[in-house]
Amino acid sequence: MRTIFRLFNNKYVLSSTLNGKELSNFWVTVRELLKGGILILEMGPNLNVNWGLGSMTLSNLDVKNTFNENK
Repeated sequence: MRTIFRLFNNKYVLSSTLNGKELSNFWVTVRELLKGGILILEMGPNLNVNWGLGSMTLSNLDVKNTFNENK
């Protein structure tokens, strides 16, 4: 994981990318993280109210299979 503009006062995520692809949601599935790659978070001092409002909902995620696939 890398951060851009990570300073004490920059506590808000302004945007994020995973392997060069812009993330429109404020979460990443465990399955995506386990594939590896580079997660970049651009930080700032003010809240970006438009970031993380993608069309996906938690009910659309395959949470059960994500957490149980290695058992």
